[in-house]
Amino acid sequence: MLLFTFHGATFLTLRTVGELHDRAERAARRLALPAVALGAVFVIWTVAVAIDRNDKDLFPPALPAAIALVALVLAPLFLVRGRNGRAFSMTGIGILASVATLFTSLYPRVMVSSPDFGNSLTVSDAASSHYALTVMSVVALVFVPLVLLYQGWSYYVFRHRVGDEPVGS
Repeated sequence: MLLFTFHGATFLTLRTVGELHDRAERAARRLALPAVALGAVFVIWTVAVAIDRNDKDLFPPALPAAIALVALVLAPLFLVRGRNGRAFSMTGIGILASVATLFTSLYPRVMVSSPDFGNSLTVSDAASSHYALTVMSVVALVFVPLVLLYQGWSYYVFRHRVGDEPVGS
């Protein structure tokens, strides 16, 4: 949650001006160190558990973990140097790589069983039937382009930076 808050604060530094921008930048700087530290602990712990409990080798989960760690360390450095766009990109890459680390560490398990590791839910156990997958594919082909169009339109409408100046002056 702290990593997502840091990511949001870096986004606000891109979308605001004036006093609001300064407040967002101060918040991002305060959140940087704790977010990076906890994000790094999460990624390292995920890889350690994958090797210890999930019988994984070091390589599959280590690659996205290394990308996450590098991105998370670079984000505060860019923020301090005033490169808010790059800081935002690094927090986004750090989040994506952390999620990729989690999935590569768990695969083929989807949900790990606490009492007995052998009873974990696997990808093949969790898969839907062929008919359900066909229906979901058709629905996705119809609605995903609509959602993307709406997202593009809303981003275009709200493309201007927000400040503390009155509108229409």
